[in-house]
Amino acid sequence: MTRIAYLVTSAREMTLADGTAHPTGYFAEEALKPYQRFAAAGFDVTVITPDGRPPHPDPYGLSWFFHYPEEDKDYLASVVRTFAHDVDDIRITLHQNTELGLAAARRVAAQLEARGRSPAQAHRIVSAAARQAWRQDRPFADVLAEDDPAG
Repeated sequence: MTRIAYLVTSAREMTLADGTAHPTGYFAEEALKPYQRFAAAGFDVTVITPDGRPPHPDPYGLSWFFHYPEEDKDYLASVVRTFAHDVDDIRITLHQNTELGLAAARRVAAQLEARGRSPAQAHRIVSAAARQAWRQDRPFADVLAEDDPAG
């Protein structure tokens, strides 16, 4: 069996430019997915850290709003790519409350389809509302309820 040394951080804090300490660590989801894929492929995975101390997850990355179903994340990615093409722009401009609201995009599209819209029409409506919510930092549900994002 092939062995892999999987390196993650054990850091618990980092010093900011102003000299204050800020909690840090690895983002659990970002570390878990590759680990699971390596293990599923049959590799013997050994988690290591640069200093030999136990790995430490970033407390912020354990927040509930980062964790929702994969199919919602995938659909959200297909919606966001209709108006935010640069991955770096997505990371910089995404507000957590907006993302959390947008996580429902797949389910909203499914309801639109259940009411007679085609998948393409539902995706266009959801994408238009998501674009507006994202740019105006408004809740996705408010845009859907108050506006006609599809024009």
